[in-house]
Amino acid sequence: MGQVRIVFKLDHDKFHYMAVGDDQQREMPMDIDRDIHRGHAKALGYKEAVQLIHPHNSMFKDQVDDKYQYSCDIKDNKVHGWISNKSHVGFWIISPSGEYRSGGPTKQELTSHVGPTAIASFTSGHYVGSDMDTRYKSGEAWKKVLGPVFIYLNSGDGLLWEEAKRQSKEEVKAWPYDFVASSDFPSCRERGTVTGRLLVNDRFLTPGRFAYIGLAPLGEAGSWQKNTKGYQFWTKTNETGYFKIDNVRPGTYNLYGWIPGYIGDFRYQNRVNVASGSEIRLGRVVYKPPRNGPTLWEIGVPDRTAGEYFVPEPYKNTMNPLYLNHTDKFRQYGLWQRYTELYPNHDLIYTIGVSNYSKDWFYAQVTRKIGDSTYTPTTWQIVFHLPYVNMRARHGIHGLYRLYSINVPGRLLRTGTNTIYLRQAKASGPFEGVIFQTQKFRLRFNLSTSWFMSSKEKPTLGGTRIKTRKRNIAAPLDPAAFSDALVQIYLDNAGDLELVAKSLESSDLNFSRYGDIFFEVVFIGGRTQTGSVKSDEGERHPYSIIDCEPKREAILPSVVYIQKILRRKAFLIKNLENVTRRFLQSLELFEENERKKLAIFTALAFSQKLSGLPAETVFQPLLKDTLVAKGIVLNFVTDFFNEYLVENSLDDLISILRRGKMDDKLLEFLPPTKRTTESFAEHFTKAGLTALVEYNERKIFEVKLKEIKAVLTSQVTEEINVDEVTEMVKQQVKDAKLPETEVVHVIWDGIMNAVQWSGKNQQQNSNAVLRQVKTWAPLLNTLCSTGNMEMELMYKVQMQCYEDAKLMKVFPEVVRSLYELDVLAEDTILHWYRKGTNPKGRQTFVKGLEPFVNWLEEAEEEE
Repeated sequence: MGQVRIVFKLDHDKFHYMAVGDDQQREMPMDIDRDIHRGHAKALGYKEAVQLIHPHNSMFKDQVDDKYQYSCDIKDNKVHGWISNKSHVGFWIISPSGEYRSGGPTKQELTSHVGPTAIASFTSGHYVGSDMDTRYKSGEAWKKVLGPVFIYLNSGDGLLWEEAKRQSKEEVKAWPYDFVASSDFPSCRERGTVTGRLLVNDRFLTPGRFAYIGLAPLGEAGSWQKNTKGYQFWTKTNETGYFKIDNVRPGTYNLYGWIPGYIGDFRYQNRVNVASGSEIRLGRVVYKPPRNGPTLWEIGVPDRTAGEYFVPEPYKNTMNPLYLNHTDKFRQYGLWQRYTELYPNHDLIYTIGVSNYSKDWFYAQVTRKIGDSTYTPTTWQIVFHLPYVNMRARHGIHGLYRLYSINVPGRLLRTGTNTIYLRQAKASGPFEGVIFQTQKFRLRFNLSTSWFMSSKEKPTLGGTRIKTRKRNIAAPLDPAAFSDALVQIYLDNAGDLELVAKSLESSDLNFSRYGDIFFEVVFIGGRTQTGSVKSDEGERHPYSIIDCEPKREAILPSVVYIQKILRRKAFLIKNLENVTRRFLQSLELFEENERKKLAIFTALAFSQKLSGLPAETVFQPLLKDTLVAKGIVLNFVTDFFNEYLVENSLDDLISILRRGKMDDKLLEFLPPTKRTTESFAEHFTKAGLTALVEYNERKIFEVKLKEIKAVLTSQVTEEINVDEVTEMVKQQVKDAKLPETEVVHVIWDGIMNAVQWSGKNQQQNSNAVLRQVKTWAPLLNTLCSTGNMEMELMYKVQMQCYEDAKLMKVFPEVVRSLYELDVLAEDTILHWYRKGTNPKGRQTFVKGLEPFVNWLEEAEEEE
């Protein structure tokens, strides 16, 4: 079966205006204008194309009409149709889904054309040929639901095309339709969803940006292009490689795709089994493009279009005005004939580093016309300078995309200038050759110093194995085999960690030798490249920690699973520490969502008291300058703190930070440009961690106190000028924004810490204290400037004399000295004596101070 379609033939007296796209709409000739037998038109190179000689409307004279000029890729073919300017009516065919259409998103199909004709095409051989025929084996039973398509009629004096586009969007949202009663057409709730993230491993790991990715029947990479019997479901990844394929019919599929900018087709190594109502999370899907060395040079852009190559201007007497100055001007008739005019004496020669493919690479390698009906093959040359040997060429074509490899023996190459000849061998007519009208031609030359990939090799996705998988999982002797065997256990048990743990217990896998690899498989689903977090070749599974949802209930089972493994294999504790440290040091290589999952895991690991994860293993690697500067560390610890505090207290968190030597360095988690207490408070307050903000403020306060006290003690000890010390203290107190009470404590501690004690001689100690007080009284007098601060100083002296036995008896003398030096006022001393609230040593101190107080009171009475 070669073709299945629905065709609508409209009233030729009413519908004259056709619209296929925003920039593909025009008044159209009538069907009678194509009649070559009546002399209305002239036959051209193939039957679908005619030149209009005597059209009903002279505006079409000499134009070419060809239905293929209005073809469209399935991915872009959502709505097309006709408008009657007489009746103000629009007729539109809307295709809300591509699932039932054969050939995938890049298959070109007819849309609307002269007739007026409108087509809903389901399968055809256009642009492909017999490869698209649907073939059946003897006795084979097969069925497929084609459609439904939506026929939309609108009317009015308004913008009928814009209304049709709006209606098209509504129909896409409504898919799958709920009015279809057939059991062969699953409803929305009976369909599944597949999500994941596509990455490209081409020397380093990058997101598969804006790639086409889809589910199609089982087959080889690229087989979706020729599949006609099954259903296909396609989407595009976003700029970070994430994708979501909705409304997938239940069934077993392969995941296929390709990425603009990279050659080759890929296929995910595991089958995707979609059940009714299922949500399948594939996690990271890694595509490794075919490569056997660095790219030496490249002609064009590997995006499966020919838009970047040179397309000549059409002949004036055979042009379609729609495609003048149009991005699709390659659809003009007869462009291939321009090659002979552009290259009358010799074929195209393209010199690498000199030529420009947008001007010098003809969009199609065609034959050369040498007579009325005589054509000769053409041979193009690519001239390039080569410093090495051993190379290969690849080129792909669009229509059916194929990847060809040509091995060039090194003996044929030489240092300096080399030339590659591309000969188009057949020449029976003008249409023999490599046609790039809507196709992509690409040459890519890779240098290799040692080996070539055979023509049987295929690009790999997510670790598709080139070598045969070793099914025996007993004691593999290399890292790759160990990883693949471990991944297979996950896959065999569908990610059930209880069953995985049991299988590991009964296996002979060499955990002592490959402990790091074990945890790599646990964390990211497969083995990483040596010394990095990038995925290496080999199998991977979708049940890893970074493939989970970023929720505690999704990640906690992995923590419990690891704890169970460590109880049985305690020697793996060091491996867990190694891998954790490496991953944390490389957080920038993970996506934001993946980092969040690692933070949740780490918090749960501490919350569950997971063995083998010392606090310093977590926090010290995070202090890598680049990670901190980018704000990655701040976001990570925020997620960590929030998750940990769900079931633990702030004191527990501080204990972990203290063990990690970070309890007094929390500001170091902030980027250098934002490393202030204000920024810390703003960030963590927004994150709901006000208790942590308060703790940090207290901790910073304590640190500042220690610093000021240490500096003051040092300067007092060195007997620096009192005025200089006073100015220094005043500035530091101002910068630290210390409250009055703390100012007093800092000054007194700094002065007393500098006292030179003399051991057991009480009198000498008393004299030393009084000398220190006398020397530094100006400092105390300057900073203890209010009654409250004087009272605080009284309490501070009381506490120090109470806590230090050698100062118990010196309290009255110190107070009297501070009075005489105008540091303490009479009212302050009397208030403390009569109403002091600190009970520590008070009875003793009050008794010792009584004579001095009596003297003050007597002096007060005399006044």
